[in-house]
Amino acid sequence: MAHQPDSWTLVVPIDHTPEELKWFDSLKEKYDLECPIYWLGKDWLNKQMAEHPAIIRYFIDGANDEVVRLLRELNQEQATFENLSSGLERLRNLANRLNEIDPYYKINISIIDGEVSLTHVPRWNGADQERPITFSMNFNFPDSEIGKLEAKNFRDRIDRGEAVTVDGAYAKIISASGAAGISDLTGKSVNVRIGSTRAPIAERIDGRIVISDPHGLRKATLPIQFRERQIGRRVATIYGHDRTDSVHVAAEVEPETAAVTVKARIKVEFQPKSDLYPHELLTVLKFGYHLRAPNRIDLELGNARPVGYSVQLECPSPVPSVLIELVERLARIQSTSNTPFPSPVAFSDDQRREIDIATRLLDGERIPVSGPARFTSTLEFSKDDGDGVNISQRMTEKPMRITLSEYRPVPVCGEQVYLGFGVYECRKTKIENIEEAIDFMNGRSLADAIQIALVPIDDDPIYFRLLQDDDPEELRTNGQMILDV
Repeated sequence: MAHQPDSWTLVVPIDHTPEELKWFDSLKEKYDLECPIYWLGKDWLNKQMAEHPAIIRYFIDGANDEVVRLLRELNQEQATFENLSSGLERLRNLANRLNEIDPYYKINISIIDGEVSLTHVPRWNGADQERPITFSMNFNFPDSEIGKLEAKNFRDRIDRGEAVTVDGAYAKIISASGAAGISDLTGKSVNVRIGSTRAPIAERIDGRIVISDPHGLRKATLPIQFRERQIGRRVATIYGHDRTDSVHVAAEVEPETAAVTVKARIKVEFQPKSDLYPHELLTVLKFGYHLRAPNRIDLELGNARPVGYSVQLECPSPVPSVLIELVERLARIQSTSNTPFPSPVAFSDDQRREIDIATRLLDGERIPVSGPARFTSTLEFSKDDGDGVNISQRMTEKPMRITLSEYRPVPVCGEQVYLGFGVYECRKTKIENIEEAIDFMNGRSLADAIQIALVPIDDDPIYFRLLQDDDPEELRTNGQMILDV
């Protein structure tokens, strides 16, 4: 069989004869069926009827009068019950009695915002297709100012497929069919709530929003994926967004004339997400920067020409250029350090300062270090290094220039970012524990090495920079110090 069923069942209101059963069983071999096949006859149907009396009552005995009576009781209960729990229990009992009658639909009861809601739910897949619930309505709006406004609102929303609510003063049921007893609503005035036709598109539509200047030169293009549609009586609307979900687009399309041309209304909402990486955010920000007067926008779908007419922009740019510059710097910092993290959409003063410092370091600048400073290092000396007495004398007579390597992070927007080996530099320092250092250099200490501490002289500035290619090789080890005496 083409559909490859799990089983194949024949249901007929007669029991088979031995010859009929033999013929039926031969079908499996004849058609090379791998699934089991069953003949269900009159005995099986009688058993099902006994187990489901609602079928007999609905189709044979005729249960419409009973259904109408129960529905009226249900309406009366809604209007009169005072205690919520006991009243709800009575409603459920009535609903259960109704559910014993209708083989197509069951009734669910719920309370939303203090209002009792009865919902007809198909009992099985396809029940709503075999026995659909249908209404024929009459909408009559009075020839008054309020009536005209209500009528216009109703027409506009139906034209666009939008949700709309109509007061019972303007709506009456002409006929109703489907679920058991629902025809009793015929002739009644009712509040009508029509839902939106907005629904997912089976296969997404790829398009793009194009921003051009008054001369037709393209300034920015952003791909848009349309995944939802809303179809009204006159207007069809497609809804989409970019990959970051920061730019939302709604395009209303309607026939303009009897020709092929269409008129499109394009609405763009720009709201950058706060969890994007800088390179993702840059795409959105650069698009938003050009989303300003006197530019215009066009919608293109697939490889087709623009849909409808261009939309003239009249608003200022939602994105200042300084924001783009900050995110570009942050993208460079993350790319150089291989340290990705989401970018802020709005930057604090501290974050701006951190980005500025990190950028200047990448540019090879020296950054002044504020606050008190004290450097420590291990001092090793052997006679092969020279005259210890002479060196120790120069250490006491002249300021010393130090260069100290350190592998440490710099703070950037709440993250610790490693840009590479750094170097501290100070032109004028002195050894804080000079006496201990002199004894060591003059051979009066038995130690192989000592710790020395150096501090700036006369508040001489200290700078920090990143290690350069032409720096001495020994600085490429963390904590190494070059002392120029």
